Parts: sequence; C-alpha cells; structure tokens
Amino acid sequence: MAGTHSSDDTIDFALSYAGEDVDVAPAVSQQLRQLSFSVFLADEQRRSLVGVDGETFFERLFTESKQVVAFISSSYRDKDWPRFEWDVIRDRKLENRYIPVRLDDVRIVGLPSKPFTAQSVRLA
Repeated sequence: MAGTHSSDDTIDFALSYAGEDVDVAPAVSQQLRQLSFSVFLADEQRRSLVGVDGETFFERLFTESKQVVAFISSSYRDKDWPRFEWDVIRDRKLENRYIPVRLDDVRIVGLPSKPFTAQSVRLA
C-alpha cells in the first residue's frame, strides 16, 4: 500500500497499536497475509507516509478498512495517535466496528471490560 489509498483498494485489516506494542502487530499481520488478506501495518509504511496528512490518512484508513484490529494497552490509552485512531474506530458502524485485543488490563471508555486477549486470538 502506498502513502495514499483509494476506495477501490480497500484494505481487509487495518491494525491500530501504540509504538510500544509494535512487537505484537507483525505476527498478526503475517498470519492474516498467509490467509490472503490485505493488511495495513503502519510500521511497514513509515517511508510512504512521510509528508502525508496523518489525520486525514488514518481517519480514512480506519473508516474504510473492512475490519480493524485494535491492540489495547496502557500505551495505547496514553498516546495521542492511538487515541485519535480509537476515536475514529469507535465511530465505525456497530455491526463491523473492530476486533479488540487486550495486551494488558488497561480500561478504556467505550471498550468492553472483557474483550479478546492476545492469547485467545487464533487466526488459523
């Protein structure tokens, strides 16, 4: 995926995570790709995102992606960009909002208290 994307190139899964949790997201991304899904992982796209309006890009990405996986942690709660992404994700349609993966016991307003855990998510 280049620095911008069009609606005819909809991503199957967009992964939302704090930089401190970047070690978890690539494994999930790899499993999804092995199942032939397209995946957006920001850490892989850093160069193509230089000079791009981040707010516009990520709002569109997290609104238009078929599904979003949010890796929830205290870092996610405390950092500006993940919180911005979370606000966009929470506005998605209720029937296809997001898949939460809790990395620690942080509480975030609007998130069920017992979502999936990293240990319980199996893709294949």
